[in-house]
Amino acid sequence: MAKREIIIELRVDQKTAVNDLGKAKVELINLKEAERALVKEIKLAGSATALQQKELGRLQGASAKTSANIRDLRNEVGELTKNGQRFRDKMAEASRAGLGAFGLQALSVTAAVTGAVAVFRDAIGTVKDFEVALSGIKALGGEYAENIDAIAEATKTAGIAFGFTAVESANGVEALAKAGVSAADILGGGLEGALTLAAAGELSVADAAEIASKAMVQFGLSGGEVTKIADLLANGANKATGDVSDFGQALNQSGQVASQFGISIEDTIGTLTAFANAGLVGSDAGTSFRTMLLRLAKPSKEATEVLDKYNISAFDLQGNFVGIDKLAGQLQTQLKDLTEEQRNSALATVFGTDAIRSASILYKEGADGIAKWTEEVSESGTAALSLRSARQPFRRCG
Repeated sequence: MAKREIIIELRVDQKTAVNDLGKAKVELINLKEAERALVKEIKLAGSATALQQKELGRLQGASAKTSANIRDLRNEVGELTKNGQRFRDKMAEASRAGLGAFGLQALSVTAAVTGAVAVFRDAIGTVKDFEVALSGIKALGGEYAENIDAIAEATKTAGIAFGFTAVESANGVEALAKAGVSAADILGGGLEGALTLAAAGELSVADAAEIASKAMVQFGLSGGEVTKIADLLANGANKATGDVSDFGQALNQSGQVASQFGISIEDTIGTLTAFANAGLVGSDAGTSFRTMLLRLAKPSKEATEVLDKYNISAFDLQGNFVGIDKLAGQLQTQLKDLTEEQRNSALATVFGTDAIRSASILYKEGADGIAKWTEEVSESGTAALSLRSARQPFRRCG
C-alpha cells in the first residue's frame, strides 16, 4: 500500500511563547512552594498575623494569575511537538483525505515554533493497538462483551471529536468498566464525560475516567452525570489553588464519607474549593475533611462537652447531618466571641490536630461562604468551554 503524506501547518507563531510557558511554570512552582511554607508557618503558630494573611492573599492571587497565564500559553503553543500532536487533528485531516479512521500511514506536521516535525504512524500498528484495547474490555465479560461493537464505535467517534485516540478512549472505557460503571452508562454519557474531564484537566483519558467513576460510585451518580462531575472539578480548579488532579485526589479521600453524611457532590467539591482557596489542597484536603466528619460522627467525651457548651449540633433530632453550610454557620456564630486561643482550643478538642485545619476554614467561611463556593463550582458548561478554547485551528497545505 502506498504511503500518503499530509502537511498541516498550525497557526502558532513566536518561539518566545514556548519560553514564556516554561518561565510561567517555574514561577507557579515557586509561588506554590512559598504558599505552602507560609501555610505551614501559620499552622505551627496556630493563627495568622495580619501581615501573614495579606501575604497569603498575595501569593494565592499571584498563583491564580500565573495559572491563568499558563492556560493561555498552553492554548497558544499546545500540540506543536511530536508528543503533543492530537489525534483529533490527524483524524480530521485523514478523513478529509479519504484515508479512513485507521488508513493514515504518514503525517508530516510543520509548526512555526519547532520547525518541521514529522510524525509517522504505522496504520497496521494502530489497528493492532486498538484491537488489543478492545480485547481488554471484552475480557471483562457480561454486558461489556455483549456491547463490544457499540463500544468500539463509540471510542472511535468520541475519541476523534474530543481530540484523543481511539486507543486512549478504549482505555478510558476499561477504567470506567473496572470501576463498575455499566455499559449503558458508559455509552449513555460516561465516556463523553470522561473525555471532557480529560481534556479540561489535561489528564489521560484513563486517569479522568478513574476520577469520574470513583465520584459516580461514591455519590450514586449515573453515566449521564459525568459531564456534571467534569464541570464541578474544572470549576474548582479555576476558582482556587490546585488543578483537576488535585481535586480528584481530595475527592478520592473524602467523597465516600461525605456521601454517607448526605453531603451532595456539589457541596463536597464546593467545600474542597474553599479549602483549596485557603491553601489546603489535594489528598491532604480530602483527608482533613474526612477526619473532620468522622470526628463528628463519634465525638470523644471531651469533644461532646465542647459541642454542648457552645450549642453546636452537627445532627438534627432525626439523626441526620445538618449540612456542611449549616455546620460552618454554627461554628462561625457560636465561636465568634471567643478569643483566638479559646477558639483554637475548642476546635482542636472537637476535631483533632489534623482536622482543625478544615474546621478553621469552615469557621472563617461561615454558611454564606460555603454556599457561595458551592454555587460557583456548580456552574455548568465549564469543562466543555475549556475543551473548546484548548483546540488549535489548523489548515491543510497541499
